[in-house]
Amino acid sequence: MWSGQPGGLIAIWPEPVDHDECFTRAGFRGFADSDETWNSQFQVLLDRVVQWLSSYGSPVVSGGEVAPPGPVHRLLGKKAPVLRPSERLALVAHDDQFGPCSVRFGAPARAVACTTDGHPIVWVWLRDTDGERESAQLDALSKDKPLVETRLDWDPLGPPTLFTRA
Repeated sequence: MWSGQPGGLIAIWPEPVDHDECFTRAGFRGFADSDETWNSQFQVLLDRVVQWLSSYGSPVVSGGEVAPPGPVHRLLGKKAPVLRPSERLALVAHDDQFGPCSVRFGAPARAVACTTDGHPIVWVWLRDTDGERESAQLDALSKDKPLVETRLDWDPLGPPTLFTRA
């Protein structure tokens, strides 16, 4: 559930991920050190998720803000960078110093993407679920990578507080 609304929740992450205690406790075993290639592929995944969910409505982002420029930056006329929704999701997925970032699609929300806690997981909530449509979309997201359904103990990883269990 998202904000009390029923629907379906999907967790999407690339494999392998950096070694992480929360993933280990959840039962995940696909670990390796990430690099620039991994980071760029994860960004592409987030771009594809935002593109997919944009079919449900315009994105509205909350969280994942970059700190406003400090006094020196203001004196030099520099502004905080404006990040695309997928970049804000990535910022939170890479750094647990940020609070959750969610991107709502549609008004009222028909879909939501969320990242939290520095975990490279994008949580996708869909108000109206259709197994065949989601399966096709997930295949499109993975492109040439294998798509694997994994059963984990989700307590150590989430879902984020934006979602509740039905």
